[in-house]
Amino acid sequence: MFFRTIAFSLLFLTVQAYAAEEADDSDILFRNPFHTAFREFDGKGATAEIVDLEDGRALKITGGGLSRWLDLPEGETVLFSVMIRTENVTRNPPGNHWFGAVWKAMVQIDGKNTWPGAPATVGTTPWHRVSFKVDVPLGKKVSARIGLGLDSATGTVYYRDLTVRLLK
Repeated sequence: MFFRTIAFSLLFLTVQAYAAEEADDSDILFRNPFHTAFREFDGKGATAEIVDLEDGRALKITGGGLSRWLDLPEGETVLFSVMIRTENVTRNPPGNHWFGAVWKAMVQIDGKNTWPGAPATVGTTPWHRVSFKVDVPLGKKVSARIGLGLDSATGTVYYRDLTVRLLK
């Protein structure tokens, strides 16, 4: 009887933890884990495809980039996050730190653009999380054009687990 009670308690705690994790998704504004598609993105001239890697599916880009517009809620802090892996990414020209494999956003507030984002990645790197935050002012209509791909660079970049979420 004792072991059944313990087993039931563990099952109950597991279900509760799963339910809490599911409820936590309410803060997500956009998610694209790149398991099956990237239709949510525009990409004129981008060379992109979903590929199966040894550790799961990813979006592979070997030329150009993809982007998507999102409306951001006022008075919130928004976290933009993605996992990136690169192979032989080289900047063209080599001196500009904002060129390479990118994860960025163009944020429009009152018709003015800012470019928050993570530093561009070059070389060959293992999977790593790249993220940045945007504070959205109260009383302002704010849109963000998120972008990923190769900006003035050659090589290959892989993306997975892209999320845009509210920070609480």
